[in-house]
Amino acid sequence: MSKRLSKIIIFLFLFFILILIVLKQYQCPIKFVFGLSCPTCGITRAILSALQLDFSHAFYYHMFWPIVIVGLIAYTLYKLKILKVNRNQMIVILCIICIANLVYYFYRLFNNSEIVYFAFNESLIYKVYKLIMH
Repeated sequence: MSKRLSKIIIFLFLFFILILIVLKQYQCPIKFVFGLSCPTCGITRAILSALQLDFSHAFYYHMFWPIVIVGLIAYTLYKLKILKVNRNQMIVILCIICIANLVYYFYRLFNNSEIVYFAFNESLIYKVYKLIMH
């Protein structure tokens, strides 16, 4: 498969996902399969709320949404060779962000958050197990 065709397929896939998100038919695959919210749960809803200028809901869904926006802009500028960044500094910054996000994730998971939760009985794995065992 050519590199151009690969890029077209990836673009079409991401466009399809975006359409599903906009139509609110999208469900997180991790939550669907395992019944467990992932550490970035709420980022999409937060960014969509921020795009609608509803910042209180944006921060309610995930407080790291501004970091994601800044990161995407910085990455784009880096790939366009407009922004010059030391690779080691970038790795340190990304590690700090990942650790902070994991701390925030576990805080939300264990403090009865409406956004981040564990519901194994709603997972695909559980439903398949029940189907096989009964």
